[in-house]
Amino acid sequence: MSKNLYANPRVTQHNRLPIKHDGQIVIYWMQRAQRITNNHALNLAIEQANALHLPLVVYFALDPAFTSGNLRHLHFMLQGLDEVASKAKDLKIPFILDVTPPVSGLTKFSNQQNPALIVGDENPLNYAMQWRKDLAVTLSCSFVTVDADVVVPTSLFFKEEYSAYTMRRKIKQWIPSFLQPMKDVVPVFQDKLAELLQKRHVHRPSALADQLDVDSSVAPVVQFIGGTSQATKRFRRFMKETFAKYSHLRNKPEAEGTTRISPYLHFGQVSVQQLAYDIQTTTGLVEAKEALLEQLIVRREVAINYVTHNPLYDSLKGCHEWAQKSLNKHMSDLRPIVYLYEDFEQANTHDPLWNAAQVQMVTEGWMHGYMRMYWAKKILEWTETPQEAFHIAITLNDKYQLDGRDPNGYTGVAWAIGGKHDRPWGPERQIFGLVRYMSYESTRRKFKSKLYIQQYS
Repeated sequence: MSKNLYANPRVTQHNRLPIKHDGQIVIYWMQRAQRITNNHALNLAIEQANALHLPLVVYFALDPAFTSGNLRHLHFMLQGLDEVASKAKDLKIPFILDVTPPVSGLTKFSNQQNPALIVGDENPLNYAMQWRKDLAVTLSCSFVTVDADVVVPTSLFFKEEYSAYTMRRKIKQWIPSFLQPMKDVVPVFQDKLAELLQKRHVHRPSALADQLDVDSSVAPVVQFIGGTSQATKRFRRFMKETFAKYSHLRNKPEAEGTTRISPYLHFGQVSVQQLAYDIQTTTGLVEAKEALLEQLIVRREVAINYVTHNPLYDSLKGCHEWAQKSLNKHMSDLRPIVYLYEDFEQANTHDPLWNAAQVQMVTEGWMHGYMRMYWAKKILEWTETPQEAFHIAITLNDKYQLDGRDPNGYTGVAWAIGGKHDRPWGPERQIFGLVRYMSYESTRRKFKSKLYIQQYS
């Protein structure tokens, strides 16, 4: 066992149990980081297995009762897990997939296999953190998780940051230490695995889709194919064809000016550290590099910081006090028009720009970031209360976006509706109070809005 296991800032120890010297395997519980390459959590699990002269098993629990997902999310995730299973097989690592709630499933598997250590990946969302807390008291061996989907470990920031500005100053001090190339660790004791575990390897996880009773009203999309190789292919094409123009095109919703990599980051199918390192080591293009690294590291990690330290991240109550007071003060203001949830979902508003954004999200599972801001702010303007607006925006985002149920999504809605990570904007306006406002006229003039509307009419 590595002596520095618990000193690693990426590692969180969830119980006080020791590593079992009579253990038979090491288990990597894969949940958020759904990839075999460039995975800090998997690499640490393999390192520990090699040090203990034990084989490694990757375990994945596909919760049949997970109500937040739907067929669109499941289809994309299983495409990625098919690739995980294939690459694991190449390394002689059994990929065990159980259709079961994670806590009971992993506990049962652990009791059957007598692991020396269980390594998981971290996930800051409330339900996922509860899974880890529950597992800590049911497992009979040491259980740690690894922060595998950030560049700078979240543990280095001890509190909720007020804004990207306060986060940026701190995070830039750490980037040189952590923005390094990754080298995958190879397991060396896989031949010790029992035949039963080898036979349990799931070769094609997507074949299990029929066992899940999921919402099929939200169909899979053709614009995104899940998997690490697909994410890598998309990113390389962006770097070759678009990166040089990124600073100019990134706020142009009608153009193919962004990476569109967020669904792959959400499911952990690609390493943000490896993407950031590839960007950082690109020759020249200083302005484009700074702009993209700001999004991939600072903006993304301030969102993760918010969700980690604020359990009310998915409601208006998680936003700054000044914004809540200002919005509540203007709650009785006369709305120009009020829409119901069904009107929003069906893109049935008077605003062609807003409707186009909603159609893009429903049909492609993705919405341009600039339009997400406008989209959420107009929901605030056209609903009776800011609390209702927040709930509608979160519900639609999580239902249709492939990167829904993600810190970035929750933070984006909190910024647009509740002024999170922003400052008060005066003078006060009707409905918005001191929360930043976006108008149809000013927004449509900043890009080729007619073309965008035509694309998603």
